[in-house]
Amino acid sequence: MKVYAISDNFFDSIYGNEYISKKEMEELIEIALKNKHFKVNQVIYLRTAEEEMYDENKNDYASYLTELMSENVSDSFDSDFYEDYMDLDKEHEKILNDRLIKTIKQFQKDFNCGPWFYFLEERKQIQIKILNEKGKFKEITNR
Repeated sequence: MKVYAISDNFFDSIYGNEYISKKEMEELIEIALKNKHFKVNQVIYLRTAEEEMYDENKNDYASYLTELMSENVSDSFDSDFYEDYMDLDKEHEKILNDRLIKTIKQFQKDFNCGPWFYFLEERKQIQIKILNEKGKFKEITNR
């Protein structure tokens, strides 16, 4: 989903700088118009981004965990015998990672602690033209 934020420090301080939906941005622009911060037909800058839901499947828990386990063993023992501990090939690392993700997701479901947030991707600044008193706008250029 495309989201928007005001791209001006003065307006940030008044209206906030969080990314919001197009409908919410239109409502915000309508308020700014009523407060005479903007005018109809005025061109202003906004920041845009694409929201993407956080996805556990994109994490590489296996390599992090195996490295941590190896470090713990090497910190605990004064020997070279443990250098290969949890040194997995790619296939086994993938199997471990899939199992870890499955376990994490089940835990999140069972205890209602899963991700509820989004990442912002493809951030850019755009120019918009305010079309009417209701805050409707159209994108006129990319920057």
